[in-house]
Amino acid sequence: MKVVMLVSTAYKGFKKVGEEVDIPSDFADRWIKNGIAKFLPQEMEEVLPTQTQELVQEPIQEQKAEPAQEPVLPEAVDYSTLKAIDLYKLCIEKGLTVEQKLSKEAYIAQLNALATL
Repeated sequence: MKVVMLVSTAYKGFKKVGEEVDIPSDFADRWIKNGIAKFLPQEMEEVLPTQTQELVQEPIQEQKAEPAQEPVLPEAVDYSTLKAIDLYKLCIEKGLTVEQKLSKEAYIAQLNALATL
C-alpha cells in the first residue's frame, strides 16, 4: 500500500517527509492511525469508507515555537548570615579576585555586583 510520509522514519531505510512509500497494509494502517503517514489519493479509493473514517486523521498541525522567555535572574542572596571568611571563600569559588581580611560588607558588595552582571 502506498502512503505519503508525514514525519521522517528509519523503517527499512530512511524515509523523509513527503516521500511516497510502498509498505505492507498493516504498517500503513498503523502509521496512518498514529499520524506518521497518510493515504495517497489513488489508495483512498481502494479503502472501504468505514476504514477511511477510522484510519484518516486530521492533518498534524505544526507546533508553534514558544516565544523566547527572558532569562530568569537569580534572586538576591542574603549573605549577611555568613562569616567574612565564608564570604571570602565564596568570592574565590565564583572567580572573583578579592583581598583577604576585608569586611563582610566588602565581600557582599562584590558578590552582589557579580549577580547583577
